[in-house]
Amino acid sequence: RPIPFQVDQLTADGKYALPDGPEPTLDDNPGILDKDDEVALMISDLGERADAAAQLPAGAQEIVVADPLGAPDRFAYIAAVDSPERSPVRYVEYDPKVDRMETDSYRMSFTNELPTDLALQNRKREGGANIIDRIKVRASARVLGIFHYRMDEDDIRNRLLAWKSGPVRVIRCISHSVDVILGIRSPEVVSENYFYRDYIENPFRLRFPWVPRVLFGDIHVRIDLDFSDAVGWELLWSGMKQPPLRIGDAAAERALAGEDPAPPVAWMAMRAAHHTFVQTLRPSADLRLVDRRLYFRGG
Repeated sequence: RPIPFQVDQLTADGKYALPDGPEPTLDDNPGILDKDDEVALMISDLGERADAAAQLPAGAQEIVVADPLGAPDRFAYIAAVDSPERSPVRYVEYDPKVDRMETDSYRMSFTNELPTDLALQNRKREGGANIIDRIKVRASARVLGIFHYRMDEDDIRNRLLAWKSGPVRVIRCISHSVDVILGIRSPEVVSENYFYRDYIENPFRLRFPWVPRVLFGDIHVRIDLDFSDAVGWELLWSGMKQPPLRIGDAAAERALAGEDPAPPVAWMAMRAAHHTFVQTLRPSADLRLVDRRLYFRGG
């Protein structure tokens, strides 16, 4: 049976060709599956290997996915045919008019390209309550060793450049920059967001045309995710040496908020009756000195 899939082309600089938006990048060989293309599909849609009696199209190629934890291999088949039957399943839906993503697992909306709405759900357009207030960014630095500079999320310029919406994933390309001080503008940070049925990934790249330490020193950056009405949820994190913290337990909240230094973490999770929300930061080798810690403040 047909399964949902999409073909995404990688450009020469390693980015994806994104055909929609104010600054689109186009596939240089549309309609042709070549070495620069990436086929995206869901492992959960793969099945057993076709037997000798299977009516596979001529020239069909076998896709084999191996599980590193030892589960049996899973298979799919790809071929070019004159009248293909397409799967009606679409795991992710993106509405650019309202900047909103919908899947059977979550809804996420953006304001100024920062997430301001997140609902965990069991079906698209379920209409659940927003569980976050906003993402807060607090940064400070000393400029030229003299001036003290502060900024927050309202000082960040975000622009949606382009996107591609497919049945398996939605890819969005966004630029971020900040007007710093004395006419100095920060280097542009370009991020590509990937939205799947149960998973969101936000890798980003930094390019520094000048040496920032010549101008800036004593740099501190803090990103807070504010949740709304999370009483009764449980908080978990990597390396924890205690039972999950139940939000609303005043004594446990004070103990965690008072930890000095804050505990180092590789991931954190919030768990309710029917949903678990996990967040992690995976720095590249260039950012291996970043110290990741969990700071908690109850409502």
